[in-house]
Order: sequence, then structure tokens, then C-alpha cells
Amino acid sequence: METNTEVSYPGVPPLPSTVVELQAQRKVMRPPSLNDEVDRCHCELWDNRDYRALFAALWSSEAVEGHTTADDLRAADFIRRHAIENRIPIAASAKLWSLVLSLRVVCRRYGIGRPERRNLVNGQQVRNHEQIQHAAE
Repeated sequence: METNTEVSYPGVPPLPSTVVELQAQRKVMRPPSLNDEVDRCHCELWDNRDYRALFAALWSSEAVEGHTTADDLRAADFIRRHAIENRIPIAASAKLWSLVLSLRVVCRRYGIGRPERRNLVNGQQVRNHEQIQHAAE
């Protein structure tokens, strides 16, 4: 006994066969958000050693510019200049502080935010001194 797995109904179009066809049929097109554009710029800039160095410091004493907030502002300036050069509209016209806040969201997405990294000991998230002592043993 042979079963036909394809069901066909008159007048029903076939499913899209490629991702491009699928995306072309999307009914609700959500424009990219500032976070989406900053994420794109961040990834495009990540290979730049000067840009990446701005994220290394966990404490202000280690920061390139003497304070982690200053490093964040400088990274946001990198983002804005990159967005202007590459015609990424929302990020290109955003205020610097908005870019900093968005960049902090993006860093959390990748697990590289300063607060998250400060609480890592041997790759484990810790929250208090007892956990730090235990993780160090």
C-alpha cells in the first residue's frame, strides 16, 4: 500500500523553496532597531584591534582612556563613524549616549559585557565572596 505524503488542494500555492523566497513572502516587515544596527556595526568592527581593545578593561584603572565609561564612549564613536561610512541610518544619526547604552545591550548578547565578565571566576558566574572563594579552591 502506497501512501502519498503530498497533499494538494486546488488554488493553494506551494511553499517557498528557498530562504529568499520565504523572506519575500514575509507579511510583517519589522524595521531594524538601534540595537540591531549597533550589533551589525559591532561585528563588522570587531577585527579592528583599536576597537576591540576598548572592551578589554573590567575596571577603570585598566581602561584605554582611563575610565570604562570613556572607553564605551569611544567605542560608540567608532560605531557611529562606521554607521555613517556604511549608510546604516539609525546608528548613524543616534546620539552618542544612546549608542553606548545599545552597545552595552549588544555586549550582553555576546556575554562580553563588563559586569558579566567581572563576575566570572574560572569560567563560572559568581555573585558573592563565598562563591569566589569556593571557585578559587
